[in-house]
Amino acid sequence: NNSGAEARIAGLEVEAAPVPVGTAKFDLSFLLTETRTDDGSPSGVAAVLEYATALFDRSTVDRLARRFVHLMSQAAADPDLRLWSAEVLTAEEREALPAIGRGRETPYPSSRCLHELFEEQAAARPHAPALFFEDRTVTFGELDAAANRLAHHLLGLDVRRGDRVGVLLPRGPEFVTGLLATLKAGAAYVPLDPEHPEARTRTVLTEAAVVAVVTDGALGGRVPEGPAVVRIDEAADTLAACAGGSPGVAVSAEDVACVLYTSGSTGRPKGVAAPHRATVRTFFGQDYASFGPGEVSLQCAPVSWDGLTLELWPSLLHGGACVLAPGQTPEPVRIAELVARHAVTTMWLSAGLFAVVADAHPEVFGTLRQVMTGGEAPSVAHVHAVRRLHPELRIVHGYGPVESMVFATTHPVVPADEDRAALPIGGPIAHTRVLLLDEAGSPVPAGTVGEIHVGGDGLAHGYLGRPALTAERFVADPYGPPGSRMYRTGDLARRRADGELEFVGRADDQVKIRGFRVELGEVEAAVTAHPGVAKATVTVREDRAGQRHIVAYVVGTADLADLHAQVRGRLPESMVPSAFVPLDALPLTPNGKVDRRALPAPEFSGGAPYRAPRTPRQEILCGLFAELLGGRVVGIDDDFFRIGGHSLLAARLTARVRGVLNAELTVRDVFRQPTVAGLAELLRAADPARPALEPVARPAALPAAPAQQRLWFLDLTGVTGSAYHVAHTLRLAGELDAHALRSALGDVVGRHESLRTVFVEEEGVLYQQVRPASDAVEVDCEGF
Repeated sequence: NNSGAEARIAGLEVEAAPVPVGTAKFDLSFLLTETRTDDGSPSGVAAVLEYATALFDRSTVDRLARRFVHLMSQAAADPDLRLWSAEVLTAEEREALPAIGRGRETPYPSSRCLHELFEEQAAARPHAPALFFEDRTVTFGELDAAANRLAHHLLGLDVRRGDRVGVLLPRGPEFVTGLLATLKAGAAYVPLDPEHPEARTRTVLTEAAVVAVVTDGALGGRVPEGPAVVRIDEAADTLAACAGGSPGVAVSAEDVACVLYTSGSTGRPKGVAAPHRATVRTFFGQDYASFGPGEVSLQCAPVSWDGLTLELWPSLLHGGACVLAPGQTPEPVRIAELVARHAVTTMWLSAGLFAVVADAHPEVFGTLRQVMTGGEAPSVAHVHAVRRLHPELRIVHGYGPVESMVFATTHPVVPADEDRAALPIGGPIAHTRVLLLDEAGSPVPAGTVGEIHVGGDGLAHGYLGRPALTAERFVADPYGPPGSRMYRTGDLARRRADGELEFVGRADDQVKIRGFRVELGEVEAAVTAHPGVAKATVTVREDRAGQRHIVAYVVGTADLADLHAQVRGRLPESMVPSAFVPLDALPLTPNGKVDRRALPAPEFSGGAPYRAPRTPRQEILCGLFAELLGGRVVGIDDDFFRIGGHSLLAARLTARVRGVLNAELTVRDVFRQPTVAGLAELLRAADPARPALEPVARPAALPAAPAQQRLWFLDLTGVTGSAYHVAHTLRLAGELDAHALRSALGDVVGRHESLRTVFVEEEGVLYQQVRPASDAVEVDCEGF
């Protein structure tokens, strides 16, 4: 900004010369000097870009310099140029960005529907297990036939292509049957969580305009008048009489397959209408995980959440088996039992649940081959503690809104991530576009924060019955095929030099709590619906590291206990504020907005006068409550959830009770009896904790399993037939390498004990004997 000056000293010729300096005074600085010719007229500007090498590398600075020149050239060419319309990126960078944000394009069955792909698996492996639930095993053939019968029944109730059917059932094979039957009838399923308040269930059914609801006798009373109701337990005889073949309804991959309801900023939940193609794209042609007949997954996420899609459909579409966890709330101890019992190989764990399982049941990860986590930022310490213990385990951090069907980007966790404060969300999966755009819709440079926009084949059609909201969030995609759209996620991120994305935060009031998407506007609407609340604001606080809580600040005369009960009757547990703070008035900024920084920290109160523990068990429970909730003094009548607890902390509490008091306690028990006094009473009749599984020496003679005894008996009768055979024929032509064939078969027999098992009968008792792997495999190659 200073005019140039020359140093003139009598009798001397003076010339300015640069002095090399090895230390940068600032992180990054541009030094500009106007140059002139000998006659004094302007000749340009000389620039020096000085940077701290500890913060910037040479390639980054070169890009910044080129962008600066590009920006200044535009300003010089058009002095009236509006700053926001200036192009920061060079033409070469702008052309390259869409390619950087585009996932792989690989062949996949983009024109197929979910139930069609499932039917192919059922035809190929009808006797293979599809579902495990408690003591039940449901094969692909059985599941397909049951879904066909229910689909025919739905068609008889005038369910037609394009309709919506609610599925309100506890987790189990009947719930999965309801989903498949709905699709086979040409309709879209609307999954409903039995644990949600009845008022919310009715709201969702009304919003979705369902024509039928598949439920049972216990839950059918929640269905409002209007839709047809199928109580599958009461209609068992009617369903058994229906045809078992596929109804063959013509459905397109663009037809809506499911409507998943999520929190809405206006106070109403909004339904995301996703076509078949969106889910098919998520699980075909991808490399972030392995899907196939050899994989066993666990479905334990709430059934109305998009986690259901990630846990259930890969097994149904690729011939794997899925274990259904009883109950609606993920129980870490039950997860550990099911993983061990069924040799689960693949799991999805929300970031919070991953940390709980890593702390309480680290043995789970020794069985798994791959685990996916996300929903919110995972704990880097927990992820890498698991990775160091199990370096062969594939750990994937996934990001994606339900509007892009579960995943838009993924990042495989590697040792180098251990030095990062947060895990990257990675790059786009196949058939997906992910761009970072500024407010004007222009791509932002690497290292600059922009809003995540997602396009590609995983995109939903929009929000059911909400055209204005759909138009606001699903915008034209100038980088995709003609007519394509992008979803504006509202999430902010920056792109690293290697192309991977780092999540930064939100551009609005939407938050993630324990993996659930929560619009604070919907929570605020539920709070202000109470007649005693004049004003309210809802926010998320993290006054203790790692403990995020929704807190409602209210002005008015409402009784806080009554307010808490009313909100809990309207909203799912994940959206209910942990604390309600009464205020005389909301603090405001000078421009009249709520001053969130001036809101006081909540004092979590159980709402009851303090009563000291009276028994050793109560004293221990008070200590465990205090340990998990920040060291506060806890009385035996304090409500766990009103003094700062939530579902994940409840899971930690059950693990601590098991370790300290040697008693089995479930998360559901904590919700039923959330006080120390109530839990202490439950523990009087609780079962002792199950002992940890330990390896034992194998006896020489092993009793035959029931299935083995059945096959042995059938063999004795000579009528076994081919019911238990899985036959494949390969016709090969060429010269036989007998040695290679013997070696290959030897490897297979050595790996699988079942191929080395023989049966002997002693005094009428059948035993199995596993022969050593070293036994030679005799292969007769004569005639080949």
